[in-house]
Amino acid sequence: MIVRLVAEDTSWHASYVDGVLDDGRGVPTGREVHVPVGADVRLVLESRRYISDFRVPELGLRDFAAPDLPSELRFRAGAAGRYDVRGDELCGRPHTDKTRGWLVVEDATSFQAWIRKQRGRQR
Repeated sequence: MIVRLVAEDTSWHASYVDGVLDDGRGVPTGREVHVPVGADVRLVLESRRYISDFRVPELGLRDFAAPDLPSELRFRAGAAGRYDVRGDELCGRPHTDKTRGWLVVEDATSFQAWIRKQRGRQR
């Protein structure tokens, strides 16, 4: 499973890629990422203007992206839970709740229901 996280100004946006939708556009999900328990996940990190730090402290995940210098985090979550995703742009501007998001690890049935709901929002 591939999820693209793009930092823009003082916020970031997630979208699922790699054939999640038939047309190849992916599924945009704002600042919330859901993954099934036990799935191999690849978070592709990009930043439009600044060096951006992405962290999921409870899972020990941390990396950064900069313009023209993407990076990625790979992981497999072994247990269900809801975790804070923190994205800080190292730009010197004040940050708000828009720099935070959530990583939800859940059973496969719940994940499929959530992704169907996100697809429906695109129409």
